[in-house]
Amino acid sequence: MHRYWLAVFALLLFAAPLAPAPAQPASPAVRFNAEPPFRLAVGRIDIVDRDPAPDARVSLPPARALETWARDRLVAIGGRDRLVFTIVRARATDTPLRVEAGNLSAAETDQLSDRYDMIVAVRLDIVDPSGRAVATAQAHATRDQTVLESTLPDQRDGIWSEMTGRLMAQLAPELNRQIAANFAAYLR
Repeated sequence: MHRYWLAVFALLLFAAPLAPAPAQPASPAVRFNAEPPFRLAVGRIDIVDRDPAPDARVSLPPARALETWARDRLVAIGGRDRLVFTIVRARATDTPLRVEAGNLSAAETDQLSDRYDMIVAVRLDIVDPSGRAVATAQAHATRDQTVLESTLPDQRDGIWSEMTGRLMAQLAPELNRQIAANFAAYLR
């Protein structure tokens, strides 16, 4: 019986490296299709990113969340004009904070180590065939949060994702209001 368990253990020990590595979690999927989309009498929708700056290590960058919002919430149903959804600003920054060192009380406390900031600003223009904007809507939102030095990398990823969700939850009602008010002639 002893040999049996020894053989099982050896088999497991040698087979372990052959097992596939666990898949890395994909960046969180965020969708904005819980509400009906805005059906607009335009021939097409263009998404333009005017702020393609690199973000902090964010699993779901704000620019990608904005693009997803535009694809989920805006539908072109035909017309001579076009809608231009411009990402004016979409940034996620991580600012290291000064951590006190050198005294006993600083060593015993869990200090703030980073400040995370997010900002988004978008502009929607309905543009006629001559290139003139005939209707405009715009909105912006900001979020910030400080993080303790003891916060683990997975927890930091979760904080970034949660911030992106809250940022979009702050932005969406203003976009909805602006579109309903300023694009009324184009809504179907």
